[in-house]
Amino acid sequence: YTKGDLDGRHPGNAADDAFVVRLGPDGAVRWITQFGAPDAADRLYGLATAPDGGAYVAGYTKGDLDGRNAGDKDALVARLTPSGELAWLRQYGGPGEDKAYGVAADAVNVYVTGSATAALPGTSALGGLDGWLAAFGTADGARTWATAAGGDGDDRLNAVTVTTGGLVVATGAVNGDAHTAAYDARGKRRWTHTLATPSADEGAAVAALPGGEVEVVGHTRGRVGVQAGGADVLTLRLDAKGGQRAAAQFGSARDDAVDPFAEPNLYAAPTPSGQVAVSGLTYGAAGPGNGDVFLATVTPETGLPS
Repeated sequence: YTKGDLDGRHPGNAADDAFVVRLGPDGAVRWITQFGAPDAADRLYGLATAPDGGAYVAGYTKGDLDGRNAGDKDALVARLTPSGELAWLRQYGGPGEDKAYGVAADAVNVYVTGSATAALPGTSALGGLDGWLAAFGTADGARTWATAAGGDGDDRLNAVTVTTGGLVVATGAVNGDAHTAAYDARGKRRWTHTLATPSADEGAAVAALPGGEVEVVGHTRGRVGVQAGGADVLTLRLDAKGGQRAAAQFGSARDDAVDPFAEPNLYAAPTPSGQVAVSGLTYGAAGPGNGDVFLATVTPETGLPS
């Protein structure tokens, strides 16, 4: 998001606008698309590529981009064409504050995860902040199903992927534990996995591996492997049925993978060599400033940097 004028079409912009940039193989900017309500905040947190070279994005808006805003903030999901045009945009919200964090897609649906302070259309409130997962049609963005995840406390779903076996796997935090669940394309839950230590644990990113497995990346303040200190990067390898194959943690003596607001700050993607690239935030002493970006590659067999 930006308060500036990145595309030359928003002079005098004073509110947060969402934006998407396409870069060429050389890093050169191919196009920039900036959009949002002129007097309200609009932000994007999730991005997934489309087969034709376009993209799906997810975030939130406080404005009226697709009909009237239902509450404080509405989640949004949008489809961009390969040339950067907005093909469609949908708001999804209830009477509370709703945000979308992660997005993934298959040939039929776009799957979006987030958090909500009150019940969303198609779901029931579970207590406190709830996580949610919803599916929207790739052709027109029509919502096809939605489900909530959570307990009595504050919960959220931060990321989602589609496995090689066709399951939709979302990860986040429920009751202070790292929570991962798999659903079929119609929204029926197939399995769940929970990692719980005496301290806070949370899934922040998930990457699809061969054979229907997934690598969950998040943060923990507990002991899963060898504790480094503060919040550590957490890695979990789960098989196609949700069984845990490996679990590990790594980091510095200070907080890693989470920001001062206790929000996860991690991204993960599979590499052609079979590893998983992990990028996020670290406050480790080796960094040049007060909070730095790190990049590591982890081996799924161990969950540790290679």
